[in-house]
Amino acid sequence: MYVNPLKDNVEGEGDSESSLMAASFSQENCRKMLARMVILDELPFKFVESKGFHQFCRALNPKFVILSRVIVAKDCFQINKTCLDDAKIEVTRYLDEARIDCMSDEYLDLLTWWKVNSSQFKIISQVARDIYSIPISTMPFESAFSTRGRVLDSFRSFLTPQTVEALICAQNWIQSKPLDDMTEEIDGAEEIDEEFINIGKEMEAAFKNLNNDSMSLEAQ
Repeated sequence: MYVNPLKDNVEGEGDSESSLMAASFSQENCRKMLARMVILDELPFKFVESKGFHQFCRALNPKFVILSRVIVAKDCFQINKTCLDDAKIEVTRYLDEARIDCMSDEYLDLLTWWKVNSSQFKIISQVARDIYSIPISTMPFESAFSTRGRVLDSFRSFLTPQTVEALICAQNWIQSKPLDDMTEEIDGAEEIDEEFINIGKEMEAAFKNLNNDSMSLEAQ
């Protein structure tokens, strides 16, 4: 049995709610989560063969069958393959969509379009989010490309290029933000766009007033 929290306590507004749930064991689910841990925390594959990890698994759940580094590596590749297959299917569906005539619609707002269609194209919409957020991004470029350095440390310097690619891509997919976060970023970008438009209008009005004043002085 384990406690499943249903509602968090809000600063002095009573106790939090919870319920008892029957715990069930799944070797397949444990394998999947172990592979995700190796990917996310950039652990060496030999970590699963360490004495400390074996002791931890036996204490946590004796039913869990300890895996070799080869099996864990295959599970990591499978996660990458699954994410890649999902992305390919989504790209194909996106390319089959009817094209939008940007020339005929002068009021077309790309951010709004991606916001509306983000539930249909979850992966591609994240790519669009990254592209359209470039002008307002404050992330240093060193941080965006630092994963390879951490993956290829002194303990994993003999990994094949295919393995490195699978680990980096799978980590990126697993760490991708949920749809709600992406929607908030698009809303923020829209607010910034509106602010720039208002600033542009104010500057245009100021220049017009300046020109009018100059013409008045010349007339005098």
